[in-house]
Amino acid sequence: MLYSVSVHLLNVQGIAPSYPEKGERRIKWVLLPVAAREVANPTLRRIIASVIIHAHHDRHFCSDDVAS
Repeated sequence: MLYSVSVHLLNVQGIAPSYPEKGERRIKWVLLPVAAREVANPTLRRIIASVIIHAHHDRHFCSDDVAS
């Protein structure tokens, strides 16, 4: 089965106390480089690494802005 993955960088200000998927997902806030190391799936790891490279070229985003 093939999947299509889209990655969007978001400036998150907070999380709603209730949402439809609550309890179905585990949330962990980490810096992008940490996420790239911790993801088990090699393809997803490469996607995150690519986002890091592109993010460094984008003046509107820096991985240091993401809270761990």
